Amino acid sequence: MQYEYTQAMLLVLLFCQPRRVLVLGLGGGSLVTALHRIIPGIHITAVELRASVIEVAYRYFQMPRAKRLQVIQQDADSFLLSGETRKVDVLFADLYHATGVDEVQLRADFIARCAETLKADGWLVLNCWNEHREDAVLREALRQHFVDIRTVLTSSRNWVILAGKAQDWHTTSALKEEAFHLSSALGFPLTRHLARVRALGE
Repeated sequence: MQYEYTQAMLLVLLFCQPRRVLVLGLGGGSLVTALHRIIPGIHITAVELRASVIEVAYRYFQMPRAKRLQVIQQDADSFLLSGETRKVDVLFADLYHATGVDEVQLRADFIARCAETLKADGWLVLNCWNEHREDAVLREALRQHFVDIRTVLTSSRNWVILAGKAQDWHTTSALKEEAFHLSSALGFPLTRHLARVRALGE
């Protein structure tokens, strides 16, 4: 798994053990592949607008074809609006186009729809850029719907947001221990990204 921001997004596994996840924006499929590989029995729905991206993920990045993985070609926000998915434990949003982050991902109504799609103790994971750290609309929307909001700024200047609907009470030492164990399964040092985690506003 080569992208640092994708690795940082998987920090959410320290806070929950998801059985059902929704991935908005497929990319090369590395996030989906990692989740499918390390979590037995997980159900994954991935939504991607572009058919060519889906084809590339299967053909060149070895994304699995599996019964527990459903890939849907559709606009991500339209999918949320349709209400056609069951509530999920984790929702990953990584919506990009040729010029950067899709602006829908920064909107208050999109954040609200994501929160509605999550279970009562669910987590939203957003991949944004460093420039979005000062986005007042995004910050307020997150605070309106989530009580435990943590962020990671990667060396590639991606700003990854982990937002929980319920407060997580794991101690720092417990998180470090879990990160150490998960690192072996994932094949990269998750502990490195954990050291960069900050509360929103720090």
